[in-house]
Amino acid sequence: MKKLAEIFPPKDARLPRTIFDLAQVYRAEGKYAEALQLYERALQIYINLYGPESPELAETLDGEAELFKSVNDYAHAEPRLLKFLELRLNRLDAVAFLQAHSENDLGEVYTATGAFDKAEPLLLQALVIRRKAGETAEVAQTLEALGALYGRTGRAKQAEQSFREAVSIFGKTVGGEHPDYANARESLALYCQSRHDFATAEPLLNRVLEIRKTVFGPEHRDVATSLDTLVALKRAEHKPQEAAASYEQALVLWEKILGPDSPDLAADLNNLGAIYEFSREKEKAEPLFLRAVALQRKRSWPRECGTGNRPQ
Repeated sequence: MKKLAEIFPPKDARLPRTIFDLAQVYRAEGKYAEALQLYERALQIYINLYGPESPELAETLDGEAELFKSVNDYAHAEPRLLKFLELRLNRLDAVAFLQAHSENDLGEVYTATGAFDKAEPLLLQALVIRRKAGETAEVAQTLEALGALYGRTGRAKQAEQSFREAVSIFGKTVGGEHPDYANARESLALYCQSRHDFATAEPLLNRVLEIRKTVFGPEHRDVATSLDTLVALKRAEHKPQEAAASYEQALVLWEKILGPDSPDLAADLNNLGAIYEFSREKEKAEPLFLRAVALQRKRSWPRECGTGNRPQ
């Protein structure tokens, strides 16, 4: 697809669309840096072709916002979603559907950043609009977002009901092997874990891991994230040996995904070392701590040296 994009003339509208489609593929695969470069390239081409206020920019802005949400970068996601809403509402067709889409995404961002008073009316309005179309995947998405909001604002019964309804609707609409279904099960599991309902949470998380391995392959970022989530559950259940086993698997994947010298590995290395420190395998702790410290120092080099490059 990338080679195909290069054969279009610079002013051919198919060029940015093809670049956008490739960015969507990379985002789904967890290749966020590559996806971001392509989104930015598509945006620039659209701006050059149609201007900075053209509705053609909207879909690319939305895709880029979803990418930033995936990595919890809400400061960059919010302005893109607001711009998406502004551009789309200038169109007269499908206004209600597009409004609900933007309100849902903004509600998710505001929930994640603790702006609950902004999040709730947006999500409730999105749910009202989306329910008019029946039991759809979009309804399930908003229910999942509301579950997260209710969970963070102490409304336990409403949170569990929303999560369970989201799982049910996703199962009916996209199927039990779809990533959205897995994500909803994970949200329900994490909520149950927060309530110390480990017996419910564990099989939910194990199923999520199975789905992600099947859909994405055994070395995908989402598989590593599932393993990290299982680690947190095992630690909460006070099962250090099982937690360490999951951590070991997760670290192997993160090393492949991020590279063995990534400073982002330091936290997992440190946490795994802490598990071993209070286990029968204490000798495994020290090399993990030392490696974590070395990686953290790499992260600090540019700041300490006043340059953008780590000294050789």
